[in-house]
Amino acid sequence: MPELAEVEYYRKQWDPGLGQEVRRVLVHSSARVYRETPAAAIRRALEGRRLLGSETHGKRMLFEFSAAAWLGLHLGIGDDWNRPPDSWLFNHRWKDGHHCPRCGSELSRDDLRGRTTCWCPRCQGP
Repeated sequence: MPELAEVEYYRKQWDPGLGQEVRRVLVHSSARVYRETPAAAIRRALEGRRLLGSETHGKRMLFEFSAAAWLGLHLGIGDDWNRPPDSWLFNHRWKDGHHCPRCGSELSRDDLRGRTTCWCPRCQGP
C-alpha cells in the first residue's frame, strides 16, 4: 500500500504539465483503470484541456483541468508498481535491523495512535 509520501511523489510527476494543453490521451481500453468510464470518454474529456493544478487526499490524487474538467485517481497499488528510489526510507523501513539510507543509523519503530511508524533517530530525531 502506498504511503502519503509516495502518493505525493506520483502527484508531482504531473507538475511539468502544469499550464500545458493535453494534446493526446492514451488509454488502454482493457486496462480497467476507469472501470465505469469508457476510454473514449476519458479521451474526449481531457484532450484540448490545460492542466491547472493537483492535490492529494490519502491515496487519492485529484487533477484539475480547464473547462471544469477533473480527473481523480486512487492508488490501489500492488507489488508490481515501480518502487521509489532506494535512497527513500520507504524501501528500508519495516525489516528488523534495517538502516537509514542517508546516514546508516538503525531505524526506530513505534506505534502512534494504532499505526506503526518508522524513522531515523539521527536524521529525524526529537
